Amino acid sequence: MLMMLLGLGATSQRQLLIMVMQIFPYTRQLSYFSILNVLTPLAVIVGSNWGLLGVASGIVLNVWLTSTLTLFWLNRQVGRINLDWFGFLCGLGLAILLATVGWVVKGEIGSWWALTIMLLAYGPGLVLVKPLNSLDMVLLNRGLRQHARFLTFFARKK
Repeated sequence: MLMMLLGLGATSQRQLLIMVMQIFPYTRQLSYFSILNVLTPLAVIVGSNWGLLGVASGIVLNVWLTSTLTLFWLNRQVGRINLDWFGFLCGLGLAILLATVGWVVKGEIGSWWALTIMLLAYGPGLVLVKPLNSLDMVLLNRGLRQHARFLTFFARKK
């Protein structure tokens, strides 16, 4: 589950970078960065030594590598891009904590029960750590309009 969450984060970041690069006139450079996706089969082959988790990890690591390199390049082109590291670390820390607890208790209560309990704990945990900031909420209000009110529980007030 943690690997799937990291993959979702990497894919979301990649989609945002693609949109930004299309807004700015960087579509040619975007195609150059997409060449890095050729490394995916290599990452899968290396990760296959550790089973299915290794394969998934190889794919996620390649997406993160491509996104990170693209973000660093874009940051140098358009100026400073502010990242919400605190919100990222809060959400990731919660996911790692719950994945670790689930891994520890799965032997006692079974994998499916551990997964169910961890998924049920993730929602209230996000309400406690509040990974979204006020700028995220402004963006969500623009895109989701009145439906963004359901996400205010996950946002910090500052």
